[in-house]
Amino acid sequence: MIQENINSKGFVDIVVTDLETNEVIERYRRNTVLLSGKTLMARSLAGEINDPFDFYVYSMEFGVGGLDGSTPKTVSSGLTSLYLSAGVDVLVGRSWSNSAPTQAVFTGTLNTATGNGLDINEAALKTANGELFSMITFPPLSKTSNLQITLNWTIVFS
Repeated sequence: MIQENINSKGFVDIVVTDLETNEVIERYRRNTVLLSGKTLMARSLAGEINDPFDFYVYSMEFGVGGLDGSTPKTVSSGLTSLYLSAGVDVLVGRSWSNSAPTQAVFTGTLNTATGNGLDINEAALKTANGELFSMITFPPLSKTSNLQITLNWTIVFS
């Protein structure tokens, strides 16, 4: 039997823009593709799909439970939810290109009116059927109405 490993991995570029001072801070984090995300991919390839099709990344969910003290928690691939959801979901922009055919990019933004007063420290890509695909934790971002937080999330198959 011939077997080839196809790994799915990802990284997130977190861009925090202070609209009052025009200061921009960028953070890069690796994500964890969750077991539920890998299962969705396998089911889709096997034709085990829902009607209507809902195995695509639809939104980004943000949370406030991603810390252990002051350290970002390690994300286990078996998680099925954020550690503590903040109840903040944003729709994502999705892109794929022939120039990078083995990757997909998802962009979600917390605008100046969303998530204010929260210390955001975890996020996940969520599919249209509500399952999480991948997740990250990171040092807290204290969201205010002056801040816009954009996550550019790239999933790569290698």
